[in-house]
Amino acid sequence: MQLNKNDGTKNISAINVLSPRCKVNPFNFMDLTAGFRLQTHGLEVEVGYNLWAHGDEQIELEKPFPNDYGIAGDGTLVPGTNIGATSSNSTINNLAPIDRDSNGQPTFVPIHEYDLDFKSAGARGALVHRAYASLGYWIYIGTGSIFLGSAAYVEISQKNTALSNVGFWAKLGGSF
Repeated sequence: MQLNKNDGTKNISAINVLSPRCKVNPFNFMDLTAGFRLQTHGLEVEVGYNLWAHGDEQIELEKPFPNDYGIAGDGTLVPGTNIGATSSNSTINNLAPIDRDSNGQPTFVPIHEYDLDFKSAGARGALVHRAYASLGYWIYIGTGSIFLGSAAYVEISQKNTALSNVGFWAKLGGSF
């Protein structure tokens, strides 16, 4: 998307203007895990639950947004100036007619800070539940040992802002 500036500069790439420096506040993160483990005669069994959550990120501009830019129109100039007209009703795939004032004269309509959607730039809050179970066995050989283990988990995203997952793993280890 191209922008025009109210000083007469035309066809400025919107990414250069609509990506201002911002302060991102992630706020709260929570990770809670609870489980039960049973160990007997080399056998280990564990079951547990994990809750992971974070709130919506809040985004603030570091500096006030300049009201000097508008969505570029079809190149028609505002009469009497070198300022390019704007088409504030344009979309990403449709160029709208140029903006006009109440008298029907071409006019410059700037983009304001309140036109920007800060919610879309921040990560939405997430809430993920995970249940897991593991099984392991220790084999003792002299002064060494071998460990065999496997586990599985299922993650369910409650707010559809994180991925739901299922996983399985196995491990083999030893000491001497």
